[in-house]
Amino acid sequence: MGIIGWTIVNTWLYNNTESVWIMILLHGWGNAVQSYLVLSSNNYAAQTLYGILPWAIAIFLVRKYGKENLAPRPRPTRA
Repeated sequence: MGIIGWTIVNTWLYNNTESVWIMILLHGWGNAVQSYLVLSSNNYAAQTLYGILPWAIAIFLVRKYGKENLAPRPRPTRA
């Protein structure tokens, strides 16, 4: 379930920065945290937090920026 929340966070980040490099860094960081700190620790609290945290961030972003494009300005339309 956490992966869906991270997808919303990633979408917001890309829509606001338009940087693939930042997306690569965030994806790598997320995988490292999940692999080394969450899944290998057998810590139930860390696993639960890793599943809930992205949803808390995603809900905040959707409420602040809206669900249409997760950006502070409308997307440009193509002619």
